[in-house]
Amino acid sequence: MIQKKANKIHVIDTIPFLGILTFVGLYLFSSTLYPGGSHADINSTGFDWIHNYWCNLLNEKGMNGQPNPAKPYAIFATVVLCLSLIVFFIQFAKTFSKSVFWKQIIIVNGALSMSFATLIFTQYHDLMTIVSSIFGLFVVM
Repeated sequence: MIQKKANKIHVIDTIPFLGILTFVGLYLFSSTLYPGGSHADINSTGFDWIHNYWCNLLNEKGMNGQPNPAKPYAIFATVVLCLSLIVFFIQFAKTFSKSVFWKQIIIVNGALSMSFATLIFTQYHDLMTIVSSIFGLFVVM
């Protein structure tokens, strides 16, 4: 008699999905708190889905110069997303990579990419975006 293992879903398996959902919820919420301003119209009010960037929510002030109460929520959302994607890269590598070499490349570079991405809210935003993207390239090869 052959017994089949039941495919159980463990809590850790849901982390990427739940993290992405949390990110989207916090992103939507923080966008409602953004005071305003964009490159298209410095005096605009609120978050403009066409003219603002996610990074605008991470700034100390809105582009219109007013204090930005969305910042802490946007930072938390970014950290949640990056941590969730680290778990995703580990799961992805273990599930789909046939080579030990590529499994390690995906895990290490995915974790490094997301670790640097969590720092995009700092004064080194541009540098962290570039470094994160470089490590991310090795993950999608």
